[in-house]
Amino acid sequence: DNELVETLYALDIDQEIPPELYRAVAEVLAFIYRLSAQLKE
Repeated sequence: DNELVETLYALDIDQEIPPELYRAVAEVLAFIYRLSAQLKE
């Protein structure tokens, strides 16, 4: 999602993720975790 990417890109590295983006970021991290596990198989 371009809007999510642009919003996260605009954050400073030490800035907290806005609460309204928690779910979206959690979904991205879960996807990466699953993908990583699949690649190890």
